[in-house]
Amino acid sequence: MRFDESGIVFEFDDHLTVDKFDDTGYYKKYFKNLPGGKGVDFILKSEDTLMLIEVKNCAGHEGENLWRISTDNSKRDRTATMVDTEDRDSLDIEIPKKVAMTLACLCGAHSQPQLQTHSGVLKKYSDFIMTNNISLGTNKIKVVLFLEGDFASNTRPQKAILTNLREKIKKKLSWLNCNVFVKNIESHRRHNYYTASMKADNA
Repeated sequence: MRFDESGIVFEFDDHLTVDKFDDTGYYKKYFKNLPGGKGVDFILKSEDTLMLIEVKNCAGHEGENLWRISTDNSKRDRTATMVDTEDRDSLDIEIPKKVAMTLACLCGAHSQPQLQTHSGVLKKYSDFIMTNNISLGTNKIKVVLFLEGDFASNTRPQKAILTNLREKIKKKLSWLNCNVFVKNIESHRRHNYYTASMKADNA
């Protein structure tokens, strides 16, 4: 299954159940009415894993997005950028918020079987969460920030930046039994879930 998101092409393995979260009927008709009710880009399920993926393609626009990789909003109001940063957060805050909102939406869909036409698509994901297998360690929730862009500097290599973001996101998601990953096309290794590549200009 192929999806284009923010100029990046994702090819998901056929054995996965995958949905673009904000295209689901329950999100568009109901959950979007909640102020701040924004979820992740992709939600997918395998036999033993629920994965939430948020995609940020900053390639070619790294300068105006430096504030987003500076954790805890530390440079949001001090970095020169053409982007309006009002009511926006650095990625280590934005991603946990979107994860929380996504899970809230899944719970909402699970609680509304009478809205099967819209909630049915998400129910297969909420059913996965509602079992005891996650607490038992049999099943896992994985959170992925897919961040494309070269933010490396003379003092901070790219790997250190991604690692710091991962640790900050992980801390803010300590309330959830999950594994956190921060990846880009170069660092991503295929592991039975998906491949990622930049979209060709003429594609």
